[in-house]
Amino acid sequence: MTAQRQYWIDTLVKIIDAPLKSGAAGELKKRMPVQDRAKWDAARKDDYACLEAAGRTLCGAAPWLDRPCADPSEESLRQKYAGKRQAVSQHIEPHDEDQHGGEERVGDNDQH
Repeated sequence: MTAQRQYWIDTLVKIIDAPLKSGAAGELKKRMPVQDRAKWDAARKDDYACLEAAGRTLCGAAPWLDRPCADPSEESLRQKYAGKRQAVSQHIEPHDEDQHGGEERVGDNDQH
């Protein structure tokens, strides 16, 4: 791996590490920093911010996550983060703490 490639991978990992690890563990809402709680609450950002953070992170990293790497150390790292894709599903499961505070939403028990 070239020095430039290593720099890009290191930068990518710095960006994606916290949202994917916390999201996959169902703790992104608890760990996500908020600068102005009053504005945050007024905009009801708790309703969607965790999903948005995980989704944007995965969209940006998708090309790297989806393509196997020839370098064994890079491939090992890629597989580690590719396994964290469940970070998004953590935010759409009604029982998850990061999803609306764990509260059941209208329609969650609708039978189809």
